[in-house]
Amino acid sequence: MKQLTLILLSCLMASMSVAQLNSGNGVTRQVPVDGKKLTVFTQGLENRKPGQPVVIFENGMGVTLSNFKMLFSEVSKSAPVLAYDRTGMGSSEKDGKLPTLKYHADRLKRLLSAMNIPPPYLIIGHSMGAVYARGYAIYYPDDLAGLIFLDPGDFTETREAFNEPLRDIGRTLQQIDAFTANRLSKPKVTSAADTTPVREREVLGELRWTDWKEISGSKLPAIPIQFIIGGKFGVASEQRIKEFDHEAYFRARQVRAFQRYAKIAGESPYGKVFYSAGAGHFVHVDDPMLVISCIRIALEDYQRLRQGKK
Repeated sequence: MKQLTLILLSCLMASMSVAQLNSGNGVTRQVPVDGKKLTVFTQGLENRKPGQPVVIFENGMGVTLSNFKMLFSEVSKSAPVLAYDRTGMGSSEKDGKLPTLKYHADRLKRLLSAMNIPPPYLIIGHSMGAVYARGYAIYYPDDLAGLIFLDPGDFTETREAFNEPLRDIGRTLQQIDAFTANRLSKPKVTSAADTTPVREREVLGELRWTDWKEISGSKLPAIPIQFIIGGKFGVASEQRIKEFDHEAYFRARQVRAFQRYAKIAGESPYGKVFYSAGAGHFVHVDDPMLVISCIRIALEDYQRLRQGKK
C-alpha cells in the first residue's frame, strides 16, 4: 500500500585525472567528461557497500558544491557522498552547450560512469538542481534509490497553478494577466558566450513556456520521494512586489505548492513532505539538521522498499 507522510516541522534543528585536494575526510578532484573537466567532491566512496546508494548533491542555479559543505561529513556517516559543479561553475570548465534536462542527465550519467560509480543514487537537488534531479528521473529512472527536492524550482507550477495564489489574495484577471506577462515570455536562444546561470535560466524559461511538458509527461519511479520546504519569507524590502502584499502572496503560493507536492509524494511509496518555518530558500544552510535527517530517512526508506520486494 502506498504511503504518504506529511510531516510539518516548525524549525528543526576508471578514468579520472588531475590533482586531488584534501577536504576534511573527503576528496576534491577534476574529472574529464567529454573533454571538459568537472570539479567533483566525494566522501566515503571507499567504504561503499554493495548495493548501497550514493547521495548525489545538485546545486542551485549560480552556486557551487561548497553550498552543501555543511552536510557532507554527517551524511557520509550514512552513505557515500558526491557533489560536483556543473559545467561553467566554480572551476568546472564550460562547454558552451545549452544545459537542457536531457543534456544534464546524460552528462551526469557519463560523469558517474567515468568515476566507476554504479547505481543506485539518492539525488538531492536544491532550487534549479531539483529541476535537474527531476530530469534525471525522466531519462534514467532505474538508477534511482530516491529523490529529495529541496525548496525546488517548482516544476509542478503550471500556468494555471501560477495564477491560483494570485486569485487567492484577491487579484483580478486583468491584474493577473499583467503580472504574468513577462514571466511567460518566450525565452531567447542562448549563445555559447553566456554564463552558466544565464543558460540555465533560459532552460528554466523554456520549461515554463511549454508548461513543463517534458516533466509532466513522465511518471516518477516507485522510490522514496521527499519535498523539503523553507517557510521563511526572506525577500528584502527593496525587492518586494509593490502592487500587492508580497508576503501574503508568498504564503498563498506556499499553500498551493504544498498541496501539489503532497499529491506527488502520495503517489510514491514512502512519499514525504517536510516544512521548516524558520528556514528560507537555502534550507540546508538555515536548517542543516533537518536536511541531514531527511536524507537518513530516505536511505532507510529505500532499504525498507528493497526488503519489501524480496
